[in-house]
Amino acid sequence: MNYEWFSGFLSGFLATLLGFGLTMLWDIYKQYQGVKQERIILLKAIRQECNDNLDVCKYNYRLLQEQLAVVGEGKTIVVPIILMLNTSMWELSKIRLPAMSEADLKLLQDLAQCKNLAEYINETIHSRQIYMMTNQAMSNFSVRLEMYDIELSKSHLQLSELLKQFEATVISSIKE
Repeated sequence: MNYEWFSGFLSGFLATLLGFGLTMLWDIYKQYQGVKQERIILLKAIRQECNDNLDVCKYNYRLLQEQLAVVGEGKTIVVPIILMLNTSMWELSKIRLPAMSEADLKLLQDLAQCKNLAEYINETIHSRQIYMMTNQAMSNFSVRLEMYDIELSKSHLQLSELLKQFEATVISSIKE
């Protein structure tokens, strides 16, 4: 009877340990899959904003080139407004930082560089718009506006290149 009691106790104890171990393994697996899925969703959202910013850069660059073509004649294009760039991808990645892995460090650095340049461009666009609204009567208006447009054109080209490189990095990160 002692042997049967001990055998029953031991088998119950081992079954409990096995069940506990399997439950823990399942929870770890589910958490890993959840983090992996969250990372992929985050990278796809960042990629979408990257594509949106590329489209805005192309549009803005075209407008700036049209403006530069007529600004030397003392004219300005009134109707089209230069669009602001999105920078929310940086905020989104900071909120979801735990979903990012150490391997994504280069991705985050590139993202920060894109965000900083996009914010610089946004501030320059804002400054340009204020200048256009408040200084049209000045004699050097066209010269100053041309300086804004040249700087913005260069910055948009630079950001376009950074975004293309960044998008390639994001695509390779999604595939991993």
